[in-house]
Amino acid sequence: MERAEAEAIYDAGREAVVAALLSLSARVEALVEANRVLMVRVERLEERAGRSSRNSSLPPSADPPG
Repeated sequence: MERAEAEAIYDAGREAVVAALLSLSARVEALVEANRVLMVRVERLEERAGRSSRNSSLPPSADPPG
């Protein structure tokens, strides 16, 4: 949000400010949840990427080259 937009909301009065704050709060909550989901996914992918035949039940043919 640009300063001019924030000032326009402020100038529109209390209800406009409250509505804007509630909208921003909902967006923040959605982003926090999306971030949590992505962090779990990254953790699982990192765990999966670290697997090899030495530390899991995978066959040696599943090991990465090198």
